Amino acid sequence: MSKTEPGAAALIHTDGYEYFDWSNEKKVAYNFRILTSKYNIRIIAIERQWGRLGNSIQNVNRMMKNYGFWIGLSCAHGFHDKTLYPTAQEWQKSMLPYHKGLVPKDVYLEEARNQFPNAQLKFKKHNGRAAALWIAAYARRISKLNESRIH
Repeated sequence: MSKTEPGAAALIHTDGYEYFDWSNEKKVAYNFRILTSKYNIRIIAIERQWGRLGNSIQNVNRMMKNYGFWIGLSCAHGFHDKTLYPTAQEWQKSMLPYHKGLVPKDVYLEEARNQFPNAQLKFKKHNGRAAALWIAAYARRISKLNESRIH
């Protein structure tokens, strides 16, 4: 992950939420280790990625490299059986059901500003943070649904 690549990771917990932007693998791995030691993480969600028609080879390569990095990181920390891999369509349909199809980035960014008012989501470039927060909220919802089915 280079410093110019967009993206973020988020964690929703009982006291609120935390998020951080991607900068490089070493910093992300460090932050992940801190979060996993600080919180009892029950579920992780990593947005499923694939190459799409019209994407450049470099873009697809970067997406798949980042996707593989997150899968490796979650498995290395013992979350292989607690990891969801939703597509953008799955988490958007669940979290933003009144929109049809894929939700434009500016729309889910605006919705995230309302849902997560204390998050720093001032600029268009913060859509990665917004997506990370929505994906974390999706994972939390799925986790609660699964817990209610067990009890």
